Amino acid sequence: MSERDLKRITDVIARTLRERFKDVSFDHVEVIPEVDDEGEHYLMVYVVFDETRNRLDTRTKVSFVRHLRPKLEREANSTAFPVMCYVGKSDFRSLPSSTA
Repeated sequence: MSERDLKRITDVIARTLRERFKDVSFDHVEVIPEVDDEGEHYLMVYVVFDETRNRLDTRTKVSFVRHLRPKLEREANSTAFPVMCYVGKSDFRSLPSSTA
């Protein structure tokens, strides 16, 4: 995946986060393309937010991928499945070493 494609995907995800979680400010969105044991492509998405100032609505988190996937396909030409990982800023030190 090219840097340009990754940026487009990250932009779509960040914009969709702002649309779905209107009152939440996200500090960082990191997207890491991965391939599973069967050769299927997926996206590890780390969403960092300040948990002391923001609370993520559970219903919105659960339905987020359902709203995101059509946008990724349409706007970024990506069919890779996004795996969302919401991380409080106080818990986020760096990306896992296996994916860095």
